[in-house]
Amino acid sequence: SFRDDEDVDIEACSDVDGGYNIGWATAGEWLEYSVNVGNTGIYTLELRVACDGSDRTIDLQIGDVLINDIAIPNTGGWQNWETIIVPNVALTAGEQIMKLTVGDVSYVNLNYITVKGVVTANDTSEEARDFSIYPNPTKNNVVWNKITNWQLLNTQGEVLTEGKGNSADLSPFEKGLYFIRFEIGYTVQLIKE
Repeated sequence: SFRDDEDVDIEACSDVDGGYNIGWATAGEWLEYSVNVGNTGIYTLELRVACDGSDRTIDLQIGDVLINDIAIPNTGGWQNWETIIVPNVALTAGEQIMKLTVGDVSYVNLNYITVKGVVTANDTSEEARDFSIYPNPTKNNVVWNKITNWQLLNTQGEVLTEGKGNSADLSPFEKGLYFIRFEIGYTVQLIKE
């Protein structure tokens, strides 16, 4: 059941899976959700939004991570749904509060948020095996199974270096936690000793 006595309203949703969406959200209104981040890593967020107007934004905070002014496109109608992507969100494992706040211009509709995560060293799926890197932990160099475009990121989601191939040299970088993101959307957690 939904709480229908709060300031933020819900309405029947005509998006693919139906259900309800948040509607009539005005400037400064906010919602909080409890989330449990499974692994520390770099994530991609996908927000399913609809809007009939311009200059709409939202702010999103997950734990200590704050993403300001996420642009909400004019989709041409309150039930014309589009997915917007927020890449390179560095999240820490554990239970956290996710807070979504409507920006300075009122009226944004939100159906859902999808979080696409990292591939960790413990992932045994076929896709993860194709992009597993070794050795991990490493002292300097790492290799993987396919030639592809890649980026090395720090825990803040900043790109430190990038290239194309099936290896990376980490010797210029300090000991710590890093992520290698591959062009097809997989990100692998990496430890440098």
